[in-house]
Order: sequence, then C-alpha cells, then structure tokens
Amino acid sequence: MTIGWNDQFEAFLQDYQQYLDEFPEMGWHEKMLRNFHENLPLVLAGDRGITASSPFFRLHAAIMLMLDARKKLTPLQRRKCKGLTVRWIRLERSARTRPVGEGHRIEYDPSIYEIGQND
Repeated sequence: MTIGWNDQFEAFLQDYQQYLDEFPEMGWHEKMLRNFHENLPLVLAGDRGITASSPFFRLHAAIMLMLDARKKLTPLQRRKCKGLTVRWIRLERSARTRPVGEGHRIEYDPSIYEIGQND
C-alpha cells in the first residue's frame, strides 16, 4: 500500500511546523513565513501548478528559503534542516506526477502498439 502525496505532505507539515515554531517573532524569515501561510491553503486544496505565479511555486520558494542552513538557526532547526530539505525536495518533485495506472501523457494512437499489423 502506498501513501498518497497529500498524506506525505501532511506528515511533512507536522514536522515542518516544529521547525517554524523555533523562529523568533521578528527577523529575516517574516516575508517567507507570510508567503508560506498565504499559499498553504491553496496547495492543500490541490493547486500544484508549475508557473512562477502559482501558489505551489511560491510555497516551494518560501520553504526552500526558510530551510537555508546558511541562515541563523537554532540547534533544533539545524538538526531538522537536512532531513526536512530532502523530504521537501522529494515531495516537490513528485507533486505533478500522475497516479499509477493513468498511463503516460502522450496520447498515441493505440494501433501503433499492435505488432505486425502496420507492416
């Protein structure tokens, strides 16, 4: 049994929220945190477009900027940073894949698969 993208995303968000809770009230992260909270409901509703103006793209940018290990982070954030980054990259890459069983995106004429009949 495989876990769906939404379930994996929810699990990521639970761990990521602990990471976010460690940020101080004010600082370099405020704009990214605002973008994260503005776009999260749209992504949870299923908007996973690939254009630069899409909520998923803006959410991805906010998450990656807040996971930047070169920034000033707490010890807990430093411990969680690498694991969260790897999990997010995997989620981001799989966000637009089609579910198993739906086939490929190119709609070829089914007759091309019939061996020997088109010779």
